[in-house]
Parts: sequence; structure tokens; C-alpha cells
Amino acid sequence: MKGLSLSILFIMLGLMAYAQQQFPSQVWHDGKVILMENEQLVGKVKYNLDNNLVQISDGRTIDTFSAMQVRNFEIFDEQYGDFRYFYSVPYLGEEAYERPIFFEVLFEGSLTLLAREFVITEGRSMMNNPWMMGGGAFWWPYERLSFHFYLLDARTGRIVEYNQKRKMLLDFMGNHSKAVQQYMKANNLKTDRRSDLTKIVSYYNGLVR
Repeated sequence: MKGLSLSILFIMLGLMAYAQQQFPSQVWHDGKVILMENEQLVGKVKYNLDNNLVQISDGRTIDTFSAMQVRNFEIFDEQYGDFRYFYSVPYLGEEAYERPIFFEVLFEGSLTLLAREFVITEGRSMMNNPWMMGGGAFWWPYERLSFHFYLLDARTGRIVEYNQKRKMLLDFMGNHSKAVQQYMKANNLKTDRRSDLTKIVSYYNGLVR
């Protein structure tokens, strides 16, 4: 019974950690929202990229706006310890027509790096747990933050979803691709990491100035 009790306790602790985890889109941030008419609203901001909505509260009321009504918004994200900037941009995705959606701007230049975050649920298991009777395994859901990345080339004005492969990124960089490859190798940068990708795009934009 002791082994069974400890296993149940371990599972419950894992589920509690899962339930308590919060992501940036689930909390209110200090920030501001700029409407299409250039009206600026300041307060606590919360966003929903799945539905392309942003909310702002002045402490008494909450107003909700769609990407069609908002030019951009910004927040101070305490988890990142920095400001984050989101813009409403017309985008032709899998649909047959363009519609405005929110993109986070990670770096702006000749080649602009955009992102849209999402939460992914994965399974986490503990194999051959010594506290379980007879060994075995148990599983609980685990959520983590992930990103879709997009590239905006100033020459074409088109937004293309980035597949996080090195070749696609270097194809955008033309004659500067070799210099970028050397920079990536020297600094051990990966093309599928948010922070590394921002550094790579920033370095490339420094070359084309």
C-alpha cells in the first residue's frame, strides 16, 4: 500500500503542476492597444491569437477588439522581462482570401521575422517508477509554448510561413547566405529556436544595410 500511495501522490503533484502552469496569453499584462482610427487605449491587456482578439481593461470595464479593429498592441511580458509588439496584418493562409490576423514582430528590417505562439499538449510518462507496485508507467498531459514563424521580405511584401529548416531561411538571404552560415556556426545557433532565429535575422539585416 505504501508504494501505491506514493505513486498516487506523485501523479497528483504532476497534475497540480500541469493545472497551475500559465502562459502569456492566459494572463493580463501592462500595455496599450492602438485602434485603426489611431485611438490609443492604455491598461491591462490580454490577447487570444487563436481567435485574433485582444482585450483591454481599465480596472472597471473590459473591451474586446478583433484584428480588424486594431492596428497594433504592445505588452510588457513579465515572463520574458521585456516588451512584446503585435501588429494586425492581412494574411493569405489556407483560406481563399486575405484576412487580418495578429503577428508578433520579433525583428523588423529588410527581412522581418514574425511569430504566432500556440500551446501544444504532449504526453509525459514515468517509466518503471520504483514507487509503483510492480513497476510500470503512468502518463499525464504536459503543455508547452511553441511558435509558428513567418518571414516578410520587404522586396515582395509577402508573408511566408517558415518551415524552420535551414535551407528555406538561407534561400531568403541570397548572396549573404555563406556569411550567415558562418555566423550561425560560430555562435552555435539553431534555425528553429525563437531567440536564435531572431539573432540570425538581425545579423542578416545588418549585412544588407
